[in-house]
Amino acid sequence: MSTEQEIQQLQMLQQKHREQIKENRQKTLNRKNRTHRLIVRGVIAEGVVPDADKMTDEEFQQFLYNAVHG
Repeated sequence: MSTEQEIQQLQMLQQKHREQIKENRQKTLNRKNRTHRLIVRGVIAEGVVPDADKMTDEEFQQFLYNAVHG
């Protein structure tokens, strides 16, 4: 294999790695944004639901379901 071919292969591999890094960064950003949104919305829900801090997860879920679906 010639040096030029080796350089070309290395460049292709580097580009592939750059794309993977970019994709991983986007996935991480999406996950962090989702986590933040879930926390904020959970705080809002607990602030509105009476005695939410005393409910089990199942009771809280049932309360929200009943509130939304009547």
